[in-house]
Amino acid sequence: MTDSREEPFRARWPAWTAPVALIVALVASVVGAGVIAGILSSATGSTLGHPRLAVNLLATAFQDVALVATAVIFARAHAAPTRPGQFGLRRVNVRSALGWAVLAYAASFLFNAAWTSAVGVHQHENLHSELGLGGDLPGILGAALVVTVIAPVAEELFFRGYFFAALARWRGPGLAAVLTGIVFGAVHGLGQTPVAFLVPLAFLGFVLCLLYRRTGSVLPGIALHVINNVLAFGLDEHWGWQIPVLLAGSLGAVAVLLGPALVRAPRAGAPAPA
Repeated sequence: MTDSREEPFRARWPAWTAPVALIVALVASVVGAGVIAGILSSATGSTLGHPRLAVNLLATAFQDVALVATAVIFARAHAAPTRPGQFGLRRVNVRSALGWAVLAYAASFLFNAAWTSAVGVHQHENLHSELGLGGDLPGILGAALVVTVIAPVAEELFFRGYFFAALARWRGPGLAAVLTGIVFGAVHGLGQTPVAFLVPLAFLGFVLCLLYRRTGSVLPGIALHVINNVLAFGLDEHWGWQIPVLLAGSLGAVAVLLGPALVRAPRAGAPAPA
């Protein structure tokens, strides 16, 4: 019997599939975004720039779906059948996971503070401008859904559940965590995220890998990712009491989204067949 936290890192998909899967997902995202923009423009009889919010939200959601779909396709090609637990969807001891998550978030927060102070960046990421948000409630709710629910789940399943796990078989979890963090930050740089924010994002990606390795589950990382995105979104909107409401709603939505996969999911840290 072995510790089941190690099972995701014994996945049979080769390390080379990690970058290839990422490239395929990104290409699919670009193509999908172009198709979405074309359809919306044709339907509204406007230029591509007119339905900016709808295009951005649907394109971002499509990219997230493409990441997960590509990971599943590549995983099944090398390790059929594929189970949710292989991507880190495992139940955890809440008390233990909470402690490690708090430690991970504290490390990320301190690094971010030190970095922004060192480079002289004192403003937060302008998600409102990047997404093309207006003041209408449906648009804000749609953006919140994509940013604080869909993106955290999809990115953790791909970057930690697949990418990091695949690279860990190559040169061990340490280098894999560093490389995954760098790629995680760089991918965000393909959008409109300012360069100054990419290093803190890369460090967050690195820390989330360590959190996954320590707990054996991507659930703590998803929760931490949700918290990070909720704070970024809420601060950008200059919210106050709405932030904890959004956090509760986002975590609840994630629980509903992942609930079916976790019904029979194994518990991280429980004995697993050798």
